[in-house]
Amino acid sequence: MKTLLLSPEWDLQLDASGQFATVSGPLAVAQSVANAIRLFTEDAYFNQTDGVPHFDITLGHRPSPDVVKERLIRTALAVNKVDSATMTSFAVVNRVATGTMDIETLGEIVNVAF
Repeated sequence: MKTLLLSPEWDLQLDASGQFATVSGPLAVAQSVANAIRLFTEDAYFNQTDGVPHFDITLGHRPSPDVVKERLIRTALAVNKVDSATMTSFAVVNRVATGTMDIETLGEIVNVAF
């Protein structure tokens, strides 16, 4: 898997030659998991089924944190080359969910922050 490299601020980066920087391997998978967790279903132009169904389970409702965590783990497991996902921290402050999870991909365990 190869993808564009994003900065900590979620912006595109350039490499030394001025081209868009790319990343592959476990870091690319981890970045794809973080992207999938942040994506609402029906927001992706080409695949409306990708992402987390926040409109169905979160917005306008008060789901238990366990329901939200389960949906985030399911979303991570749907990303290509993710073998397992475990939530390591999770918090909701002012209706904003943040956390970290460990994913196993390509024989490595990588921490994903969202």
